Amino acid sequence: MKTAIIVSGIFRHTEDAMPSWTFDGDYFLITQDTYQLPRTTSEEHSILPELEKCKDKFKAVIVLDKLMTEFEYSTTLINQTWKWKIIYNFLVPYIEKYNYERFIIIRPDSYLHVFGNIDELKIEPNILHSTSVVSRDGMGFMFANDTFMICGKDVLKVISNFYDYIEPISAYGSIHEHFADYLNLKNIIVTAEVLRHAQTFQLRPGLEHMFENNKLKDKYVVNDLYKRIQEWKKD
Repeated sequence: MKTAIIVSGIFRHTEDAMPSWTFDGDYFLITQDTYQLPRTTSEEHSILPELEKCKDKFKAVIVLDKLMTEFEYSTTLINQTWKWKIIYNFLVPYIEKYNYERFIIIRPDSYLHVFGNIDELKIEPNILHSTSVVSRDGMGFMFANDTFMICGKDVLKVISNFYDYIEPISAYGSIHEHFADYLNLKNIIVTAEVLRHAQTFQLRPGLEHMFENNKLKDKYVVNDLYKRIQEWKKD
């Protein structure tokens, strides 16, 4: 089964994350042309110098400008879902030429811990494999994860159309809440089967000392990295 790995999001910590991407398939990158820190909406510098070091990993690269919206809160949400819309339409000729049947969606800062065989995950209509099922969070809101997903072409097309659903209502709520509602609306069944084969951690600022030559130093294990990322989230 031919696989396309879609790397979508802000281009940060990618040099350290990329060696952990061990999937057998063709990698495609869609990213914003400027860098911004996690949990912020302010742009900093051009990502093009960093991209130059990594571009050979990808079969194709799309670099977009940042979409601006009336509501600053919605900027990140709009830009993330806009990338999904763009990448699907961009991939259609590649899908026709190379007959991709499986699509893996991760982020540029995704550090992957792969410990199983993803070929065991069946690609079926209306099925999205993720790191959690659709559920309710501690506040009672619907929740769907979006950081690591595996699906077929039909579900990828549904995900690409999420932008059209979210754009008019993006001034409130989180992507996780809206994505859960949307997947339910489209009758997409979400499994947590990805966690039987792999995990993902989003690399954050301040963890650079744990890496050497873009690989986790020998004195650290994956659990050490996970603990530090959890501590960062609590700050």
